[in-house]
Amino acid sequence: SLHIANLGDCRAVLCSGGRAMDLTRDCKASDPDKIARVVELGGFVAGGRVLGEQAVSRALGNELRQVHGACLISNDARFTRVQLGKDDQFVVLGSLADGLYNIMESSQAVVDQVRDTLRQG
Repeated sequence: SLHIANLGDCRAVLCSGGRAMDLTRDCKASDPDKIARVVELGGFVAGGRVLGEQAVSRALGNELRQVHGACLISNDARFTRVQLGKDDQFVVLGSLADGLYNIMESSQAVVDQVRDTLRQG
């Protein structure tokens, strides 16, 4: 079994039989439901960022968390458990905001790149 706890700025992707399987859900502050939550609590989202600064809606240890006593950035991790099988090859962990998933077009593109690199040795 593979257990994952996620708070937002990373994506975990399993390669199973050559296909990408997202193991986490992105927690982007620009998602309509996240914007509504932040606004309801007295904050705002500008440029896809909470209070114009934080690109994720979940995180640990962030000073933007409190506005008028309300937590704008949730610190509740999402947990995922996956039973691994014989076709599962590897897991890629990467950053959303400033890294891997910001420059690659999709989780499948990342998996394809890793598979190509592994084939080359």
